[in-house]
Amino acid sequence: MAENTFDRFSVFFTRDTVFLDGAAFPLGQLTTDILNLDGEILTEIDRRVDGFMSAVWTLLQEKTDSAARSAQERLNAVWDLIFDLPVYRSLRLDTETARNLLPSLLSDSAKWSETLDVDSEGHRMFEEFLSGLEYFSESLRNFRGQLDGMLELYFEPLSRRNAEAYAEAYAAYFTDMAAAGGLFFPEQEFSQSIPAQLCFVPTADPTEAGKVLLAEKVEFRYLSHLLYTDFYRGLMAGNAPRRCHNCGRYFLLTAGYNTCYCNNVAPGETERTCRKVGAHRNILVALRKSVLLLFQAGFINGIPLFQPVGQTIIERLCILQSHFAMLDNVRQHEIIGVAGFNLMAGAGVLSQLVIGLADVYALSIGSRISPVKRFLPVRPTFS
Repeated sequence: MAENTFDRFSVFFTRDTVFLDGAAFPLGQLTTDILNLDGEILTEIDRRVDGFMSAVWTLLQEKTDSAARSAQERLNAVWDLIFDLPVYRSLRLDTETARNLLPSLLSDSAKWSETLDVDSEGHRMFEEFLSGLEYFSESLRNFRGQLDGMLELYFEPLSRRNAEAYAEAYAAYFTDMAAAGGLFFPEQEFSQSIPAQLCFVPTADPTEAGKVLLAEKVEFRYLSHLLYTDFYRGLMAGNAPRRCHNCGRYFLLTAGYNTCYCNNVAPGETERTCRKVGAHRNILVALRKSVLLLFQAGFINGIPLFQPVGQTIIERLCILQSHFAMLDNVRQHEIIGVAGFNLMAGAGVLSQLVIGLADVYALSIGSRISPVKRFLPVRPTFS
């Protein structure tokens, strides 16, 4: 029989990995998955738990088989959502017992009498089980809310992404939280402690046949406790969740890798990832900054940028394009800028430059730039 249950399960930690019954995850990935969880799922879990609690109260009053079956149906509706969440769906759970818990309990007269005895261990365990269900969604909301704030305010501004930088960011967070706690809750010291049972065991590496690992086997009572452990161990290993600057979902930065875009398909795209879309956006931003500097300078190779009398802006931009095309690579390199030149060299650079000039010009006079684009080559796409 599987040893894992909703409120008592074990995982294995190594230096940079957490194992859930053989499934390997980089430290921080479970946290990232929970951060991306649709909040409506937690709301629905709350709604189903409320229905279950009402049915349990009826069971405790009526003590009938029909009341036990009704309560169990409500509980199974809760399990349908919880057992499909990250972590639980990767554990071998004793679902048979979980989905027949109340009828089995009622049919065992000794266990049922102990459950009703307020001074017994069985009653205490039953109350803890109910309390864990009631607090389940709220504990995940608290976890997600704490990390949202910590990551946005203390980790997002970091210029480096490694264990040392994360330690400094967490030190700043910890100091601020301790100071705030001392101000508002002087009787309670701020801490991030997790109650758990820990032992060191040899275990077979599920990813490499014949290899043995020394691992920490940790037993948790609450999912949120595992998630805090996964998050902080991840920071120590140089891993941290980060919110994608394009789609807004979290992704895991591992081993100090620094990017602000995830590698999932971008919203509104069928193939291009957020990372690719973001790279193109950065190119255009850099190019338009360079174009703005050109306008501020006022000249390209001695040719005035501003519109002479008698010429339309379209005519002037086409002239600028032709003059730009005659410049040597060194001069073009100086004008566009190193990043823009390297990443946009080849077909389409000139049209991009002219469209950029038109954008800046339009912004400066408040006019529309769509007529300009009709006279220029199609804006190239980059792969």
